[in-house]
Amino acid sequence: MSGYNGFSKSNNAVAAEANGRFPASECAKRLGVPVEFVRAQGTSEWHHTSKHYNCTEFFDLDSIREHLETDEGRAQLDAIKAELKTKKSAPETVHAPADVKWLEWGGTRNHPKATEMSASGATVTDRGGKFVEVTLASGQTFRKGRDTRGFEVSVNGKRVIG
Repeated sequence: MSGYNGFSKSNNAVAAEANGRFPASECAKRLGVPVEFVRAQGTSEWHHTSKHYNCTEFFDLDSIREHLETDEGRAQLDAIKAELKTKKSAPETVHAPADVKWLEWGGTRNHPKATEMSASGATVTDRGGKFVEVTLASGQTFRKGRDTRGFEVSVNGKRVIG
């Protein structure tokens, strides 16, 4: 049953939800577990979502619930929760004053345009996750993914991120 149901999801995605398969965030919310636990179980299928036809992984809610009721599932959940707790309690690293380079994207979806930006005297806070927080000398704050293309942080001429 191809086609789209409004702008949010394909007809196949709507049918999958009617059959108990949902995106990871929805499964996690319904089961009260972290999204990482749901993703560790493996995807059952994918469907197009949003008006940009994004590919979204769908997971079987019933099979994840059954796995969660086993000793192995509970042990896996405890391990994932412990890992997440360790990541949150990791000491943060502050790089200051730092030279920061990044790309700012503009244009349209079909014709994107990247503009190279740079700033000196910035403070970069790294809490050990996927993102770092950049505070420019002007006080402007933004987050960037540490692996983002075009993002680089240098302190005293030595690259520390990027």
